Amino acid sequence: LHRKFRVGIERIEDATQKVANLSEELQQRQREIAMFQEQLDEFLEEIDRQTQEADEQTEEVSVKRVKIGAEEVVCKQLAEVAGADLQRAMPALNAAVAALDSLNKKDMNEIKSYSRPPTRVELVMEAVMILLGKEPTWVESKRQLGEQKFLDTLKGFDRNNITERTLKTIGAYVRNPDLEPDKVGTVSKAAKSLMLWVRAIENYGKVYKFVGPKIRKMEEANASLLEKQNELAAAERKLIELAEKLAQLRAEYEAKIAEKLLLEETARQMAIKLERARNLVNNLAGECTRWLATKNELETTYAQLIGDTLLAAGFLTYLGPVDIETRTNFLAQWLIDLETLEMPFTPKFSLTAYFYDPGVLIRWHENGLPPDDFSAENATILMKSTRVALIVDPQEEAQKWLIAELEGRVKLVDFDDEICESTLVETFERHEPLMVENINRRNVSELDELFTLRDTVTTSCGKCREKNQSSEMAHPLYLVGQEQLRMSGALVKRVNQLSFVLGAEGLEMKMLGLLVQSENPSLEERKELLQQTILHNKKTLVDLEEQILRILNESKIPLLEDDELYAVLESSRATFETVSSGLQQAEQTRLEIETSREVYRSCAARSALLFLVLGNLQLFNPLYRYSLEWYQALFLISLERSGRVQQVAERKRRIDDYHTFNVFR
Repeated sequence: LHRKFRVGIERIEDATQKVANLSEELQQRQREIAMFQEQLDEFLEEIDRQTQEADEQTEEVSVKRVKIGAEEVVCKQLAEVAGADLQRAMPALNAAVAALDSLNKKDMNEIKSYSRPPTRVELVMEAVMILLGKEPTWVESKRQLGEQKFLDTLKGFDRNNITERTLKTIGAYVRNPDLEPDKVGTVSKAAKSLMLWVRAIENYGKVYKFVGPKIRKMEEANASLLEKQNELAAAERKLIELAEKLAQLRAEYEAKIAEKLLLEETARQMAIKLERARNLVNNLAGECTRWLATKNELETTYAQLIGDTLLAAGFLTYLGPVDIETRTNFLAQWLIDLETLEMPFTPKFSLTAYFYDPGVLIRWHENGLPPDDFSAENATILMKSTRVALIVDPQEEAQKWLIAELEGRVKLVDFDDEICESTLVETFERHEPLMVENINRRNVSELDELFTLRDTVTTSCGKCREKNQSSEMAHPLYLVGQEQLRMSGALVKRVNQLSFVLGAEGLEMKMLGLLVQSENPSLEERKELLQQTILHNKKTLVDLEEQILRILNESKIPLLEDDELYAVLESSRATFETVSSGLQQAEQTRLEIETSREVYRSCAARSALLFLVLGNLQLFNPLYRYSLEWYQALFLISLERSGRVQQVAERKRRIDDYHTFNVFR
């Protein structure tokens, strides 16, 4: 039992520490959640800033796209106008370039071979040299004709930058009738091609003179457009970068939210677990306090066990036959001796409390055992001693109690009955409880024969009980008599003579019960019902405690995760509160009932004294023997005929006077 309480307390203390750790862990999770929330707020601010920047960038890109679109239209228009003007000169230019394509190095060598070229050929070459910006001489012409890339130079001529002076000079050659291409062709086909090129370049130059500003304007517009297109491309790239960064931020934000939600869910589950754990520990806190007190009491009891066991053994061995005064004196002396020997013991030692809990004593009283301590001690000795009990019971109270305690499963035999022996043998063979009545001075010496018969029968049946058996039903043989008997030494070793003769205390309590039951039946009924309620409630609490202790001791699951224990505690909490409240109310009611009963205490004491006086009459003559049953009936008659009044004091006076008169008349 001590181990159960110790394990239970240790597991509760461990759970309490785990609750503290869980609380700290939950606080840490909450701090992490707060930190995540701060990060999320920062992310959200950054996302808002980036979103605003992206929106502004989008607006800027949109505006630039519109402007660039307009400029593209203008540039296109300028290009169309300039292109249309240039297009007039382009066919001749293209034809001239095509003519150049038909020339080769051989053609150039043909012209170059002239030592004195024809006039038309010389003039054509002068015009070519002027366009090329070279000296317009035949010597220079021959030198240029000898260049490997002469034709490529002509094809790649910068026709857009011909000076006004050059155009004017070339114009004279173009207008010269002798230099018409066909006429030149009569002299040299190669020179004709060159002249066609010169005429085309001159024509293009004149056209370009008017178209050039338009082209420059177009080029400027195109340059501006290109710059703005580059700016737009840069803005679009920046917008893409912002969008990517914003998407990354949002992804990180979503990841943080998911992580935070996971933390929050973990914290929520942890909070539920913590709340449940706190409820569990709080529900067990009261149990733990009680168990700690019980554990300390058990430790004290264990420490006092040797002394208490020695006292109990002395009680069972020596104090059965003695009266209450002798028993009290012996116990007092034994306590002094134990203290001298420094042997621990319970200062207020009680034999009944040593063996039984209060519930057993209540049951005994319900079954008819007189409610005084001396009778309870005798009942304990009867149940626990290894010797056969000889119950001295002139009022037959103890016999009635024992029969009720045995639930009627006892064979009654009169020791003076002629068929007693056959009944004894049959009962011994069945090993059934046997109560032998009418043990007296005349037949006490025959008890040796009874024990011999029992030993013989039980031994032959192989059912001999061990002497150290401690069951309440350990002695199926009970002896009952009306008076104290003198026995031989051999019988004293086998028989424990117990006097259940009611003393003043027991009689007074018994008469008080009769009196209260007569005067205030509901009060006595309440008292009996209250005893049952208290007993039931205490048993309920013990059962709940046992169930909780069992789970704590047997469960391999961590205490805070034990669903069975949690369910038991949840279901038992209401029961425990109800029972505890009921016990408090019952205790208050018990005090009220006892207070109400005490009003009639003096009448009960007087009636008990009168019965003791009647009992002493047999000292003068054995014929004066009065049974308690007869006296109780007489007392009830006195209560009925003494005259009932409302005033309690007057009622008590009438009861005392009438009953005294009724006893001695």
